[in-house]
Amino acid sequence: MASPPGRYADISVHTQMTECCSRLWCVVYWDSREKLCDMCSMPTQVAGTFTLDTIYQCFVCHFVWHYCILKWGLDTPAVWSSNALLVPAQLIAFIVQCFYTRQIWVLGKHKLAIVLTNGAALEMALSTAFTIGSFMTPILFVDSNHDNDHNTLLFITNVLVLCTIVVTMITDIGIAITMCRLLYEQRSSQMMETTRSVVNMLLHHSMATGLLLTVSNAAYAVVAVALPHDLLYIAIYLSASQLYINSMLAVLNNREALRARLDTAQGTH
Repeated sequence: MASPPGRYADISVHTQMTECCSRLWCVVYWDSREKLCDMCSMPTQVAGTFTLDTIYQCFVCHFVWHYCILKWGLDTPAVWSSNALLVPAQLIAFIVQCFYTRQIWVLGKHKLAIVLTNGAALEMALSTAFTIGSFMTPILFVDSNHDNDHNTLLFITNVLVLCTIVVTMITDIGIAITMCRLLYEQRSSQMMETTRSVVNMLLHHSMATGLLLTVSNAAYAVVAVALPHDLLYIAIYLSASQLYINSMLAVLNNREALRARLDTAQGTH
C-alpha cells in the first residue's frame, strides 16, 4: 500500500478514516436498538447474535484503525483482528441459516430442513478449518516465498476458502428457493387481499435475501481469485458478513407489523 504524498494528504486520510469509524459505531448503536427490542420474545437467539455482532464490529474497527490509520503506508504483517473477526462472522452466518431452516421445518418440509441444516453445518466445519489456517498463515491469496510447508498450508487454506464459499452459496440458494416455493404454495385465489399481500411481501423478501447473499459471496470468490494482491476481497467480505444478520433482523423487526395486518384482516372478515 503506497503512502500518499505530503503531510496534508496523510492528515486527510486519517480524518476520513476516523469519520468512517465513527459512522460505523453509530450504525452499531442504532442497529443495537432494533435488536434489543426483539430480546423479549427471542432472548437466546437474538441476544447471542447481538453479542456476536458487537464483537465483530469491535474487530472490524480495530482492523480498519490498524491498517488505514496506525500503520498507513507501512508494509505490516497481518494483524490479529483480521483473523479474529472471522469467528463471530461465521457464527452469525450459521445462526441465521439455522433460523431460516427452522422456519422451513415449522412449515412442514422436514427433509429439506435437515438437508439445509447439514449444509450449514458443513459450511461451519469448513470455515472453522479455514479460520485455523488463517491464524497459521499470515496472508491469504498472496504468493509466498517461504518454505514448501508454508506454501502447502497456504494453498490448503485458499482451497478451504473457495470450498466454504461454494457450500455457502448452495445453502443460501437452497434456503431461498425452498422459502419461495413454500410461500408460493401458500398463495391461493381464496385468500383475502391483505393476507395475499403479506405472503407476497415475505416472498419478495426471501427472493431478495437469497439473491443478495449469493451475489455477494460470488463477488467475494471472484475478486479473491482474480485480484489476490489488492485485498479488495476483504472489503467485500466485511460488507457481506453484515447481510446475514440484517436479513434476520428485517424479519424480526417487521413481524409485529405483519401480524397486525393479518389480525386486522381477520377482524374485518
